[in-house]
Amino acid sequence: MVRLAAIGLVLLAGCVTGSSDGPGTLVEPRQPLPLDVLVERINDNNAQLPTLWSKGYFEVLIKESPEDSGRFFNGEINVQHMKPDRLRVKAEKNAFGDVFDLGTDGQQLFLRFPIDNVAYIGTADRLDPRKIAGLPIRPDLILQVLAINLLPTDLTQFPAPTLRYDPESDLHRVAFVELARFGPRRLVVTKEVWYSVPEGDDVTPL
Repeated sequence: MVRLAAIGLVLLAGCVTGSSDGPGTLVEPRQPLPLDVLVERINDNNAQLPTLWSKGYFEVLIKESPEDSGRFFNGEINVQHMKPDRLRVKAEKNAFGDVFDLGTDGQQLFLRFPIDNVAYIGTADRLDPRKIAGLPIRPDLILQVLAINLLPTDLTQFPAPTLRYDPESDLHRVAFVELARFGPRRLVVTKEVWYSVPEGDDVTPL
């Protein structure tokens, strides 16, 4: 079985008292938006995005088992999404061709690894976390990472958003927490999205 190991990012924020705007000038950082206002702005923005197409660079580590050192691939990735849950993700590298190809219409899903001659076919409506621990890529998690769906206005609903503002980069960093599904009872961060919030009404996930 092929497994995909996600590479996490450790985010470090320092304390910034102000920035220089010329000799003898100190510019105070602006006040961040309150979380409820930020969620409202995000939803207003995302409601205008029924579809998404994006293309970019990817890095991935594919493992045969958790103990395996894995194989590293990078290259070009194409993402196509139509709300609420239609998705196609295709990653390729010139030297190997397609690295993986994933698609779902919200009910049926497929995941193909041509380099290993492995494919997964199934249904997406009843993903049991206890049975899909070995699934290399989960379509529902990819949809979450795209960050263009509407957020619950009940800020206590899991996964619940928490806000941390970075004044140095002027980014609103929203980490989503929920109860751990396994192990001791605790809260765990499931994803973090950085939002660039200009003075107008637009909110852009990075």
